[in-house]
Amino acid sequence: MSLDITATQIAVSAGANLIAATTAGGFRAGRSDLALDASVIDIGHPAEPNLELLQSLRPDVLLSAWPLAGDAPVRRIAPGLALDLFDSVDDWLSRIERAVLVTGKRVGAGEVANEASAAAERQFDNLKRSIAARETPPVYVVNLNQDGASLLVYGHNSLMDAVMRRLGIDNAWQSGADIWGWSRLDPAVLAARPEAVILHLRQYWEGPGLAMRRLSGGPIWKALPQIQAGRFRSLPPIDIFGGLPSATRFATLIADALDDRQTVR
Repeated sequence: MSLDITATQIAVSAGANLIAATTAGGFRAGRSDLALDASVIDIGHPAEPNLELLQSLRPDVLLSAWPLAGDAPVRRIAPGLALDLFDSVDDWLSRIERAVLVTGKRVGAGEVANEASAAAERQFDNLKRSIAARETPPVYVVNLNQDGASLLVYGHNSLMDAVMRRLGIDNAWQSGADIWGWSRLDPAVLAARPEAVILHLRQYWEGPGLAMRRLSGGPIWKALPQIQAGRFRSLPPIDIFGGLPSATRFATLIADALDDRQTVR
């Protein structure tokens, strides 16, 4: 049983018999990079799972991407397996690959977990060869804030930066990031790398393009050399704290976005 979106993706990749997950309904509604089986029971929001329902399901283990406090109520229901994802010096991709293998071993599905990791590596290798065969500019991956005046740029600690490194793509943002993998910036900062491409990574929680309309109508955005040169793309959403399904999906999306023969919407 998984207690958050990241843990759900890891559980599925690891071959766990997933009987329930938080926000399972969101997975089935297409608000994730993973399609959950209809039999997986929704146990509510990650911040406040339905403890009574949890107890009735009698899970063998509770999987969490976050540390579980010693007095956490869920610990009275089943043993917890807390994955070390937000307290590590490794990049995000290395963390989730390790978590898949650890989880697979814990649930007796080591071969499935190994194959899931190997399949992701094969996909990364294939895309890396394709990207290396053409000239690829540095890339800013950003998410627009709803105020229309600032943005988040993804760097170290983010899934996006880890995937870009694995594919041999230069992340144009090299000035650090917080524990979540992003920095909040004024859009004018992006002019420091005028040769870069700006990729706007939409998110599942975004409204109907209000932030984009606010930002794109301003003089600072219009003056960016990337905008003037037409080096701006918008990508479909991914789970930014996702597992292997999100990592491989983003790898495909960014490879397509940097291929002039492809059109990304």
